[in-house]
Amino acid sequence: MQNPCVLYFLNIVVDTTVGMSCHPSAPLTTHNNSLTLSLGVGIIYLFLWGSTKLLTERFHLKGLESGQYGDGPKPSITFWARQAGLYVACLLGMKLTVVLLFAVWPGIFDIGEWVLSWTKDNETVQVIL
Repeated sequence: MQNPCVLYFLNIVVDTTVGMSCHPSAPLTTHNNSLTLSLGVGIIYLFLWGSTKLLTERFHLKGLESGQYGDGPKPSITFWARQAGLYVACLLGMKLTVVLLFAVWPGIFDIGEWVLSWTKDNETVQVIL
């Protein structure tokens, strides 16, 4: 790969499609005790769902459900910190998954080169992109 824009482009494309997309009409569901993934369920959603489920059900930790900051008029800083920490850990997991995808499928760089080939001799477009 000679064009560093290809890696940047592929990182953005994978992050915003496979990495983070989760359409409300395509939820994660279970059917016949098997996990069914609808199209559009992103890596980060799976990490958040799985780790929240594991930590709340198996280890009985409280305050990990997103948006739930405790009872009473004053939100719990501890619950917020737990949720923020879990999100950052899942985001790191998503990024590592993307890097792993690039490592096991080097042909993706050829696809990226092909997609960006029309910008090769157009410096104005390269600066804008």
